[in-house]
Amino acid sequence: MLCSERELELSDEHEGIIELDPEAASKVGESYAQWAGLGDPVVDVAVTPNRQDCMGVRGIARDLAAAGLGLLAPAGDALAAPGARLQAPSPQQVARIPRLRANRTDIVRFATAPFPYDGDVPGSDKPFLDVEKDGRRGHTTPFGRLYWADETYSDDRVLLHIPKGFDASKPSVMVVFFHGHGATLTRDVLRRQRVPQQVTASGANAVLVAPQLAFNASDSSAGKFWEPGAFARFIDEAAYKLALIHI
Repeated sequence: MLCSERELELSDEHEGIIELDPEAASKVGESYAQWAGLGDPVVDVAVTPNRQDCMGVRGIARDLAAAGLGLLAPAGDALAAPGARLQAPSPQQVARIPRLRANRTDIVRFATAPFPYDGDVPGSDKPFLDVEKDGRRGHTTPFGRLYWADETYSDDRVLLHIPKGFDASKPSVMVVFFHGHGATLTRDVLRRQRVPQQVTASGANAVLVAPQLAFNASDSSAGKFWEPGAFARFIDEAAYKLALIHI
């Protein structure tokens, strides 16, 4: 059967079938998952009654991290706290990360995303959400346009992309892409502008991070990025989330 990457849930790419490297010709008959570095381990957890702390995903993740299986990121509230910073992986951990054999693209929620935002407009005492009507809150732009928070400033997702061949053990860059007015991650950054494909085609040892700003609106508000230290916390969380989709 001939499949696209989206049909196999490897990425959102669906333009044609998967094209393998010429070196794959010598691996006919072997497991594609193993060859592509997708042979993730399966951990079977049997929780005894005395381990109530492992009755949730985070409890299990903590024990697995203690055993050397992956990294444990701080809880979402800790990531968003002012002054909070995450510890970078050690050189030994980085050295164990294999090169990717296929692109990895995902859109995930971030605790440190620009929105939702409930603070003030920088340089003023004016609250960002300065309009309230029928239980809804909204923001008035400098040009007099009104955008409602639940439609425009509530999306906390970020697009992450790691290109095929990315090598974490070599010098690399993180490209943070801010979309323009009237854009969404799926419709514009992913499908229309094809920013992940551009990063892959560049051949650079780089990863892509694209936060959703004002959703499909003509507004350049930065939300939480206006706060001191917020962008640094966002980069920290991006590094951890990239590590999670790389594994």
